[in-house]
Amino acid sequence: MAYRGIILSHETIRSWCYKFSADFIEVIKKRERKMSDKWHLDEMTIKINGEYFILWRAVDADGYELDVLMQKRRNKKSAVRFLTRLLGKYPDPRVIVTDKLKSYIKPIRYICPKT
Repeated sequence: MAYRGIILSHETIRSWCYKFSADFIEVIKKRERKMSDKWHLDEMTIKINGEYFILWRAVDADGYELDVLMQKRRNKKSAVRFLTRLLGKYPDPRVIVTDKLKSYIKPIRYICPKT
């Protein structure tokens, strides 16, 4: 706008943002990619500064990363924390594919009984 010789204050720009933001949100949501209802859960051990951590990952069927969590332990409590955090952000999946880690079995049955 300054290039064209039009002088605007920052308040004018802010009021435009309030006025037109709803329209932009609708356009962005329409173009947003739809998530698959098939999830792949996996965990791996990584070493950071000499300490071992467990990296929990959830990916949908199209390869879109849903969530990542890094923790010290690999047990039922960690799996429950990861699944509750994941299900808090996204709707229930139709299928959950895991590597048959025993820590997943009870939390998945308890948190997602229809999966």
